[in-house]
Amino acid sequence: MPTGEKLEVVEKVVENPDSISIKHTIDTNVELDTHVISPLKYFEARSRFNDESDRHTTVLLILNQQINILPDLFAKLWNNATLKVCADGGLNRLRDYDSTSSAYIPDYVVGDLDSAKKENIEHYQSLGTKKILQSSQYYTDFMKALSLINTFFNFPDIISDINHLDTVDALEKLEEERSAESGTKVKALKIVVLGGVGGRFDQTMATINQIWNLSSRRPHLQFVILNPEHTEIIVLLKPGFNFVAYPRFTPQEETEVFGIITEKSRPGLRNVGVLPILSDAVITTYGLKWDVENWRTGLTTKMSSSNLQVGKEGFIIWTNKHLFVDFEL
Repeated sequence: MPTGEKLEVVEKVVENPDSISIKHTIDTNVELDTHVISPLKYFEARSRFNDESDRHTTVLLILNQQINILPDLFAKLWNNATLKVCADGGLNRLRDYDSTSSAYIPDYVVGDLDSAKKENIEHYQSLGTKKILQSSQYYTDFMKALSLINTFFNFPDIISDINHLDTVDALEKLEEERSAESGTKVKALKIVVLGGVGGRFDQTMATINQIWNLSSRRPHLQFVILNPEHTEIIVLLKPGFNFVAYPRFTPQEETEVFGIITEKSRPGLRNVGVLPILSDAVITTYGLKWDVENWRTGLTTKMSSSNLQVGKEGFIIWTNKHLFVDFEL
């Protein structure tokens, strides 16, 4: 495993069989700067979590994009989240998705509310949803929703007085001021973002831009982007040893988790893309169909897109820079 920033790059590419174990690699590198990503935590029943903190810090944020999520999968996402927030037009998307039962009632709708239909706002308000109008065009609805989420968990005194805030940008400014105070202790929040990618290219890039900037300004906010148009997850990996703990499923196991056998780019193998959008990086991987070692990757050189997970326990990416990774469910 490579270490440090100065690397003597001897690139290597290995094509693996369709099924390998990476347990030895995990055990060998356990003492490194390890970041573990466990996608199934967002879809499991809360009672199955061993870490009590996970039961109270998961948020579902719905953006303004059509929802094409499998019903069982969406139900598990919803039930696992402590707080549910719609960013403006995301309220319309939820109503369209759940038009007959009103089984899913968000806690808040927030934004300039120029997209959310009046009848939908009134419908959900009658069921208990709180409306937060922040009309500033300087902040996106995505950023307004994140200000609300962070404030809800970390600055409850602001939430208790939220009806007295101005409807322009008071929430965002207060959240920024309080977050910037030295010595402020904050809870780590896991935010599942439904939407923001897969639609308009500029909005996809805006989502990537905002999550990258927040990774340094609000490191306690941990994001998982769920593409509503293709069954995949997108996460930002930190420099170091990243283990995506996502076991291979039998058809029966997959049906138990998702309610259906999800479509894959290749039967039984999840598609994985390693995306150096932010800067060039050097990566080493374990558990992919085409594993690489000391491999330079960048937007202007080469990328490991359309790779496949063959690791039984998941897959590993060591990187010397931040990068995004997407993988199918």
